[in-house]
Amino acid sequence: MPPRWKERQTMKKLLTNNVGTKILSLIIAAIIWFVIYDIEDPVTTNRYTLSVSIINEDKLEDFGKTYEILSGDTVTVSVSGKSSLLNQLRSTDLTAVADMTKLSLMNAVPIEVTAQKYQDQLEIDTGNATMNVDIEDIVTKDFKINFITEGTPEEGYIAGDITSSPNIITVTGSETSVNTLAQVAVTINIGGVSEDISTVEKVGLFDSAGNTLDPSRFTLSAEEVVTNVPLLKTKTVPVELDFTGAPADGFAVTGTGYGPKELEIAGTVDALKEISEIRLPDYDYTGIKESLQETVPVTDQLPSGIRITDGDPEKAIAVNIEVDEKDEREFEIELKNAEIRNSSPSLEYEINNGEDITITLTGGKTALSELKNSDIKVFLDVAGLTSGTGQVQLQIEELADNIKLKNRVNVSVKVTSKETEE
Repeated sequence: MPPRWKERQTMKKLLTNNVGTKILSLIIAAIIWFVIYDIEDPVTTNRYTLSVSIINEDKLEDFGKTYEILSGDTVTVSVSGKSSLLNQLRSTDLTAVADMTKLSLMNAVPIEVTAQKYQDQLEIDTGNATMNVDIEDIVTKDFKINFITEGTPEEGYIAGDITSSPNIITVTGSETSVNTLAQVAVTINIGGVSEDISTVEKVGLFDSAGNTLDPSRFTLSAEEVVTNVPLLKTKTVPVELDFTGAPADGFAVTGTGYGPKELEIAGTVDALKEISEIRLPDYDYTGIKESLQETVPVTDQLPSGIRITDGDPEKAIAVNIEVDEKDEREFEIELKNAEIRNSSPSLEYEINNGEDITITLTGGKTALSELKNSDIKVFLDVAGLTSGTGQVQLQIEELADNIKLKNRVNVSVKVTSKETEE
């Protein structure tokens, strides 16, 4: 028998003998491999917190409805899988959605989470998480744009009346959201500017407390507007106001005043050239019986194209009138203390009325009672007198509280030429 044939027979015996034992060995080896693999790469669980996206919300809009999220805008999920997979899995690989077509009668929407990779090798548990919403009517409202300025222009300038295109924004959203919206405004930086500016600004939404609202809750007819800011030159001018009239019988006006006495105004350069003061109508206090404080509007007296810089359309001047019971009182005056005014250096003046004179002053009772002789300063204006004797009216320095001489008092003054030296 050839040697090769014997070798083949020997090999056949080795392969066919104990077949069951050999298959079992293979199975055991495979199990051991899987056990070792599981030990080296076990199944673990990680937790991920995700933001929930909403889909098919337009289905609500078809019925004139929208929603406000009450809870469930984020979800925390458990993801189980091999450690080697979870080590590579990021929260960005997971997508959480709430499908509005699956809205329940309790206004709850199930949150579904899917993996962008390893989907078939992972188990994702949302814990039956739902997004809870409040279904509301969609409402639309128009808002006039307000303007918020930041910074101040170059010295000597202020911002004029700001305009925008468009100047009305139509806002659409849930009834609750729109009701919380107090103003639509744009913010414009005018720091350091000295000429007209035009800029495109983003629209901001604010509640009644001035807090910024989330624009994603609303649909706007325009999210940006073109704004135009004219710059006006400023100037300070005096305010003029005269008082006229007479109080009621038995009363005296003891004082008048008003303020402020000057105001800063603004306008174009040409307009400012035409105004040097703000002249208010005379204030007539005829028949007044008691003190008063009131205001006089000023903006009505401004020429076209001129405005007050503080922007107050109700700007007013405060008027104060003091009234007291009318009274009179006599005072003894020493004429020797009278001051001679406007005298000629070539003439000498001598008062002929004697040492004292009685004068009567009228005014408010309170002020007169507090007046002292030393408060009264008298003088004689001798301008125009020539040699001889003339009559000059006695005058008093202006007194506080509108106290005046009751009657005209004439004083005799003798005038002589001074002797010239030889």
